[in-house]
Amino acid sequence: MRGPKIRRFGTFSGGIDLPDDKGLTLTRPIAEWDDIENISLPLGRNMRSATSPLVINDQKVSTGRIIATADNESPDIFAPTDATVTGFSNVEIAGRYTMRRAPAIDLKIASPIKLPPAEPIAPHWLDMDEAALWDRITEGQLTVHRRGSTPLAHWVLKARSKSCGLLVANAMEQQPLVTSSHRMLVDHGPEVIEGLAILARAIGISNAALVVPRRRTDSYRNIAPPADKYNIAQIALSHKYPTESDTILTKVLTRLSVPPGMTPMDVRVAMIDPATCLAVYRWVACGQRLAGRIVTICGHETRPDGNYFLPFGARCLDIIKPRDRSVIHGGPMIGAKCNTNTVVTPATDAILAISPSPYAPSSPCIRCGWCTDHCPTRLNVASLNDDFELSLIEHARRSHVTACVGCGVCSYICPARLPLMQRVKELKLAVIHAVARDGRTE
Repeated sequence: MRGPKIRRFGTFSGGIDLPDDKGLTLTRPIAEWDDIENISLPLGRNMRSATSPLVINDQKVSTGRIIATADNESPDIFAPTDATVTGFSNVEIAGRYTMRRAPAIDLKIASPIKLPPAEPIAPHWLDMDEAALWDRITEGQLTVHRRGSTPLAHWVLKARSKSCGLLVANAMEQQPLVTSSHRMLVDHGPEVIEGLAILARAIGISNAALVVPRRRTDSYRNIAPPADKYNIAQIALSHKYPTESDTILTKVLTRLSVPPGMTPMDVRVAMIDPATCLAVYRWVACGQRLAGRIVTICGHETRPDGNYFLPFGARCLDIIKPRDRSVIHGGPMIGAKCNTNTVVTPATDAILAISPSPYAPSSPCIRCGWCTDHCPTRLNVASLNDDFELSLIEHARRSHVTACVGCGVCSYICPARLPLMQRVKELKLAVIHAVARDGRTE
């Protein structure tokens, strides 16, 4: 299937150059975190889309057993290892736009959950016909390792229905401190490439690419042979932030603008991440359903900063026990503050303990225009801030607030220290809810 033409060295208006600031974790190989005894596995993407538990308190379960059945929006929940059910609780997980509450099954695990070595099984995925490959993917009941945790099978079907002609593995990872995707490519690069090739075949796409930061290319020499084997283009782009945003990256690569409120799939571009590619390879090629993901840890009191394989359901504040610091789920530009119930999910790429900045209260907007000048989607952020303060939801809708990609550039550069990203995000959610309530389309 022919797809949008790749423009390899594009750019975009706005944006900023962030400090790299990855030295604490960049060169540390992926390690295991072996002292987690209790996990809380989320049963859905929020309180309304929960699966139905099949276990009771104090029940022992074995590895791979289904412990909760799926609804239409979530996969089944499998026991990651031999464990004992210790109760049921509510946890906080990363949703598409905000952190959300979801019910969970509490488990005491009998042994540490680790990243197993890759051991391919027969038949090789290239020897499977299209139906057999699809059956294999759906049997795995994997999720996309991004905010919202969309079931992978739904994502593949949507890419097919949208007739996507370009598949991109987005490994730009530009936020300071975060290096989990980088270490995946260094330590498991060929597996990531093969997982991308599997997804391309499942969707029916012949045009696929891996996009990485230009300053990291010397670290990725291991991916060249498998990329050539599977005809995966290798593209290196500048560090200008937020090229890592799917919407911005689509424009850089193809010159196609994603309409406000829509996704790259609406312009026939399917965006995926290295963590999902790794999980797809391990399931399809090795028969391993990974029970965790690689996460950047920075700010731990006793362990070295680095990238660790953490089990899904591990509580973030059990990983990093803060003293006088905030613990952030995700990168410093767009991450959210963790509470005692925030857990690791497929969308968790980093858990960071960050010392708070010296207190300086916000001041009124001084109309400098920096937020608008640097907005990568060319929104009038100052005007949207007025809409927020005056609750002008309809005006925000007409101003295309749904085009916001949530990159945090506006808050980062604001001399008045206004929480602009949070305000625009709340406006965007209000518009989405109003449009859905009124039955309109954007």
